[in-house]
Amino acid sequence: MQLCDLLGVLDSQWADFSLSLLASETSCREDLHPFNPEAQFKEGDIFRYRPLGYPITHFAKVLKYSQGIVTVHMVGSVHLLQEVPTPEDIGICLVAAFEGTVSRGRRPEVGEAVRFFAGATL
Repeated sequence: MQLCDLLGVLDSQWADFSLSLLASETSCREDLHPFNPEAQFKEGDIFRYRPLGYPITHFAKVLKYSQGIVTVHMVGSVHLLQEVPTPEDIGICLVAAFEGTVSRGRRPEVGEAVRFFAGATL
């Protein structure tokens, strides 16, 4: 049953919902657990990583780091084109959580396995 009119490009699966940014923020938030024990973070840093089980590299801006979890805003790869240092590649990260608002589709139940698009502004 199609619950949302968004179709995944990589997996051709229908999304249950679209997760959009929180009010007054630039993207939805993502909580990451980096597998690289040497990775160091401070607010405002931009780094690149690959989510565990996902084939595409992501770029993120650090909002906070606490107890092994780094909270970020996802950012585009435009930082590679600007005159700033190339973001450090910290390797694979486990995506522990997303924060945002459901902007399209249905609100999921707690603990339910779902397919969704993160960061879409609709």
